[in-house]
Amino acid sequence: MVELPLRFPQLGTLQHILPPIVLNKRENSVASVNNPEEHLDFLTRIDVLLDYASSLYGLLCGSENYESLNQELFTCLIDTAFFYREISLDVMQDAYGSERTDGAWSTGGSYLRRGLGLLQFTLNWLLSSVAIDNKASMCSLVEDMMAELRLLQQIGIVVLSLSKLRTKMYKDQRDAVLDFQEEDLKDLATISVLYAKLVIGND
Repeated sequence: MVELPLRFPQLGTLQHILPPIVLNKRENSVASVNNPEEHLDFLTRIDVLLDYASSLYGLLCGSENYESLNQELFTCLIDTAFFYREISLDVMQDAYGSERTDGAWSTGGSYLRRGLGLLQFTLNWLLSSVAIDNKASMCSLVEDMMAELRLLQQIGIVVLSLSKLRTKMYKDQRDAVLDFQEEDLKDLATISVLYAKLVIGND
């Protein structure tokens, strides 16, 4: 697994702030991101992080420890978006060259949209929050990740279109090399519009 964008800091004062049940959720979250050798799939890691993030969000209302809780919440959301990125890449890689790709590409695109949604929420929260020291660097990180996920959406459209066109042109040749002519490129342009909705969505 590649390096995560953020790591949870030392427990510190959170030990006296978080209720026992939330502390347990934090321990599970830390283990899910700090121990990549653990055989947890991406969806399991996402569920663990979102469960902790939900508890943190509830604690933020009326809390005097705003900065510490915010930092924890941002770490949860940003790392969750990262895992959505990773699982979407896995799904799209498996889908490429498969005979039945529509469902897989739609699923991969859905994961990218979820990651983007979390990052947009995080950015909005950051911009409205005054209780965090490293706001500028955090905003920059989130914006860079959003740009990357949008780029992956665009790449997904191209690769899906190529996969579809390859299947159409070389139905009986498993490892055929693409050799586009003018008519082929017209077909590619046409189906790109249709399959873009699978990767990016209908909005």
